[in-house]
Amino acid sequence: MMSSLSTTVAAAVSSWITPLPVVPHLVLTAAEVRPQVIIVGDIHGCLHELQDLLMLCRYDPQDHTLVLLGDYVNKGLYSAEVIKYVRSLAGAYCIRGNHDDAVLSYALKPNASMQRPTSYDYIDKLDRSVGSFSSTLTPFPSNI
Repeated sequence: MMSSLSTTVAAAVSSWITPLPVVPHLVLTAAEVRPQVIIVGDIHGCLHELQDLLMLCRYDPQDHTLVLLGDYVNKGLYSAEVIKYVRSLAGAYCIRGNHDDAVLSYALKPNASMQRPTSYDYIDKLDRSVGSFSSTLTPFPSNI
């Protein structure tokens, strides 16, 4: 993929003091965008609804460009499962939302002064290693 990437200082962090995504800014060329584009945002842990929506759209990475606009976690029952599912989607382009950034800050900086809300207990279902967890909540496809 011949995308144009802008670079940032390696120590750059988000407003939640979490690491910036591996690819902080991606510009797709016209040749990289498939004939049809599906844009989905604010999934908020609703795995089955996301799967139903993609099925209704007949999502096929050969024919569609899938853009996911963040907020994969919180509110719904399946936040960890949504993250795992989004990471498995071929050809999806994703951004990290404010809910994703907030839970990432709890996952990467667990200490006594930072009590994790019980609504974030799904963190324990994900790989807790810093590098893996940071990339898990930055669900860019592995081919970028």
